[in-house]
Amino acid sequence: MVKYLEDLLFKKTVGLPSEILYAQWNFDKVLIPQALQSVSNIFPHYSLHDESHSITIVSNIVRILGKEVMNTLSATDIWLILEAAYSHDLGMVPSGDRLMLTLQSENFIDFFNEISGDSDNPLSQHAEIFHIVNGKFEWKNLQVKYHHLDSMRFLFAEYFRRKHAELSEEIINDPQGQLSLSTPRVVVPQRIWKTLGKICSAHMKDFEDVMNLSFSEVGLDLEYAHPRFVACMLRLGDLLDLDNNRFSDVMLRTLSEVPVTTHIHRQKHLSIETFQVDTNLIDIVAKCQDYESAEATQFWFGYLDSEISNQTKNWKKIAPSDTISSLPIIERLVVELKDYEYIDGRLRPQFTVDTNKTLELLRGAGIYSDKYEALREVIQNSIDATLICLWEEFDDQLKLEEPSSPIFERISNNKPVSIDIESAGTENGKQKWHITIEDLGTGISIEDLKFLSKTGSSSKNKYRVKQISKMPKWLKPSGAFGIGFQSIFMLTDKVTIKTKSIYSGEYREIELHSTESKLHGAIYLKKLINSFKIKNGTILTFDIHTDVIPESIQLDLRPSYAKSAINTYDFFTYESLDIEIAKLVDALIIFSNASPIPINIKFKGTSIERTEPGRQKFNWYHEENGVEFNISLLEDTQISEVSSYYKGQKFESKINLLFLDIDMNLHQPSAIDVLTINREKVNQNFKKKLEQITLTSLFGLITKNFDALFISEQEKVKGSLFLHYYFDSFEKDNNFIGKFSQWKSASIEDVAGPNSNLGAATTLGFIYDQVDQIKIKYQSPKINSWESESFDYDSQTNILTINLVGPANSSLTTFLLKKAAHKFKYLSKVESDNEPISHTYSKHEQDLPFGMKDILKFHKDHEPFLGARIMIPCLGKYKNLELESEVFIPYAPAVAIGPSFKINYPKMVSPYIFPKNAEEPLLIKSMNEKLFNWVYDNRRDGSVTKEQIVKAYNEFCKEMEMLLV
Repeated sequence: MVKYLEDLLFKKTVGLPSEILYAQWNFDKVLIPQALQSVSNIFPHYSLHDESHSITIVSNIVRILGKEVMNTLSATDIWLILEAAYSHDLGMVPSGDRLMLTLQSENFIDFFNEISGDSDNPLSQHAEIFHIVNGKFEWKNLQVKYHHLDSMRFLFAEYFRRKHAELSEEIINDPQGQLSLSTPRVVVPQRIWKTLGKICSAHMKDFEDVMNLSFSEVGLDLEYAHPRFVACMLRLGDLLDLDNNRFSDVMLRTLSEVPVTTHIHRQKHLSIETFQVDTNLIDIVAKCQDYESAEATQFWFGYLDSEISNQTKNWKKIAPSDTISSLPIIERLVVELKDYEYIDGRLRPQFTVDTNKTLELLRGAGIYSDKYEALREVIQNSIDATLICLWEEFDDQLKLEEPSSPIFERISNNKPVSIDIESAGTENGKQKWHITIEDLGTGISIEDLKFLSKTGSSSKNKYRVKQISKMPKWLKPSGAFGIGFQSIFMLTDKVTIKTKSIYSGEYREIELHSTESKLHGAIYLKKLINSFKIKNGTILTFDIHTDVIPESIQLDLRPSYAKSAINTYDFFTYESLDIEIAKLVDALIIFSNASPIPINIKFKGTSIERTEPGRQKFNWYHEENGVEFNISLLEDTQISEVSSYYKGQKFESKINLLFLDIDMNLHQPSAIDVLTINREKVNQNFKKKLEQITLTSLFGLITKNFDALFISEQEKVKGSLFLHYYFDSFEKDNNFIGKFSQWKSASIEDVAGPNSNLGAATTLGFIYDQVDQIKIKYQSPKINSWESESFDYDSQTNILTINLVGPANSSLTTFLLKKAAHKFKYLSKVESDNEPISHTYSKHEQDLPFGMKDILKFHKDHEPFLGARIMIPCLGKYKNLELESEVFIPYAPAVAIGPSFKINYPKMVSPYIFPKNAEEPLLIKSMNEKLFNWVYDNRRDGSVTKEQIVKAYNEFCKEMEMLLV
């Protein structure tokens, strides 16, 4: 078909000034395909965008219009069709300079943040290899692997795919400068090149943008060109390129892995079974092998259906003349799915969220301990909108500040959130309250409203996500849960909002109704008269009802509005007991004390003075992890739960620490990752991560600011104890932690016991460095008695004895037991016949004080509740079975030696498993190739052969079986 159009172009231009079009085409049909070959070289996983794609587009256009219609087109239109078919994907050929600039561009950073923040995007796993540091795109790991390079390609490909239409326009207008494409441009007028660029750019735009192209322009000679028509034909020809395999198996084999999306789209093309396109109809049937490719094909058919429909409706404004009467109709666009079926004939069956049921579950399941906590979600929206507004207005001042900065306090004080609670009389035996929440934040635009009205969709608001991604961690809003704003309908059926957006400047009234109300979730919009006097922000009003006289109440003993309400109530004086609303006021006061934005509360016309000090202040900030801290000392016998806050709101973390008393305010990641849905406790899936963030942040701050944090020698000792006790949580070398050795000067006199022979001169450092052996005696605590641990030192044998009654109740003893395990790591003696049981540990390597009878006893004493096999001490004569010290087997625990001291004794895998029931033998021998291979792969001595391992196991079993007889 390309040859047909070439010949037609030649006939229409020969001997005329317009023959320059034919000459230009003869250059471009050679040069452009050479450039398009680079697409596969740079992005081998991508569908082919070479000359075969261009030829198919031209063929589809000729099929749709027919040769008779093609003969009626002007030479300029024919030339534009040929050039557009070949040039529209030039934007997929980025130059090296453009690739380098892209890495540094804000647009690419925004794109990356979008991908990495959307776990549903198949590319998010490839984004995990990179991160943004100080606004720059960087590798997370200095060790680059080959598949990392492929991940970079995949990210680049998606970025340029989204932008390639507009980039194609840039290249068409400046081929030499953008791509070193040496096509002559002196003969065809620059105006026509610009028209071609707009046509190519339009192939990825909304249909409304296509209709903004010129219907008709002056072409060459006395003819006219029709850009809108050519753009529409390009879009249809592109969408109809379905009937070939647009993926190169050779190029795909150059990749370490092929992206999921490539597999899906490849299957989409291979699924086409029936394909008919002509001037009368379009008939396409696809038979897919899986839901994913069927869904992709269904989407593609949807684009095609929509494009045909839009062009048909507007055909009189598109077609160059009445001789082109219409487009073909769609006969069939059918997707069949092998071995499966669709519920509705079109879409894959999937679960969706029913808002009514969701709110019902929230009420019934007690996810909110108090229904008024739903109000906190709405106030949080106001705080978040204010934080974003502050960033929009003062980004230059705030980007280098920290949470406790005077600048932030000053400017945030000018944008408080105001809450007004007014009595509105009684109604049907209920007390009515009118609540107004006002902020000076960003306001709500029409775009925001789309996400506000859809449960769980706020994270999809790309513009808002983009703005937030630029904000410092400490300033970013908390993030919403899936229920978000709609939780307000747990309190009321109707909410009225007056809002002015800082982005659009429009002033609106929005009326929102609960899905359970008579209006079934209706949303009414009304434009209001605007003026410069109306400030940006939102005023939200609604009514709630409380019992006039509640049947029962719950109060604590602390002073509060609720306590005051009950104490001052008199049945003969007041119409209602306002206890419920007073409890709400108390909750708002607590909320306001920790809010990063000031909250002004007015109750029944009176402004509330806070009974507590102002907003919680934190003195230290770890910027990388986005965590604030207050750090103070604990008494020796204390253990403290970290007082944990998320964006200033307290939650229960259950993180307990020794030596230091910690207040922590977390600013990242989003609330849905950190907190339970009622924001009261840490999300259990985040608990380990939170512990890691807490310790790494504290380590970073303490080691960097040690002398500023701990002034006196006693304080420095506490700081050093903390660092060395929790040092195991990090992969750092000993040289790093060795600088903070003040713990060695800690005296154990106070915890050594009244009868101890250790005085003030005996320090932890003396024990760690000078003592040769530590003997630990374990004794069960007696009922109704309390005894502390005690210490005895024998200077002649150089043995320190630690007497434990139950677990250690001193943090210094706990520290010593953990710290000494690094140095006294060889078990030299066990005395276990009578209580107290004792274990003696030495600094010097020696054989374990066990024999095979002890090994058998370990088996007998073990309760197999964590798996059928155990790891046991490896005796010297079976050294060929010894494993690397840190290896781990799922559900094969190592036998415990000593309840308080972690001993890294030599280990081996037992060749026996425990019986399933009492009728079976005590131990069942179970050895196979998998066991031998695993032990071989994880052996401590690399010179040991597999044959030696098998032999050692056989000898071990022979000796054990003699004891079992």
